[in-house]
Amino acid sequence: MCRAREPRSCSPTAGGAPTCARRYGLLTLTLTLTLTLTLTLTLTLTLTPNPNQEEWRPLPGGRNVVAAAGRSCHEACAAEGGSCVQRELEWANTCEALGAAFACEAGCGHQVGPELPAYAESPSLDTHRQCLISDIAISKCEAKFGKTRRLCRCVFKW
Repeated sequence: MCRAREPRSCSPTAGGAPTCARRYGLLTLTLTLTLTLTLTLTLTLTLTPNPNQEEWRPLPGGRNVVAAAGRSCHEACAAEGGSCVQRELEWANTCEALGAAFACEAGCGHQVGPELPAYAESPSLDTHRQCLISDIAISKCEAKFGKTRRLCRCVFKW
């Protein structure tokens, strides 16, 4: 039979022995959490041209010329009847421009050096068969490297 020290409910069964069950209070916990986060960010950037800043465009009469390995852009442009203008080299310093002049079998990579843009022609280079551009160094007309072929931007009759 059930003892009275705990709240229980006892009821007789068909065989006469009581069946007991403990009675506990019913605990209902209702947690309602409503989280609404609305973030609206509007960024408007308006660029206005600086009237004191010149617009940079390629000089008329310019075209890209491939220099032989170890030759500078001064030499390559002069051999074609043109001249190298240092600032114009930036127009050849793109993967697209190099891809139009070389196969770039190993892709296009970023390096640092005044002899860029160039194609790494020598098998002794880690960058062999790769087209190389630079976002940091300033290309120089007189720069040359014996293991690469430069892509030069030459100006003819400007």
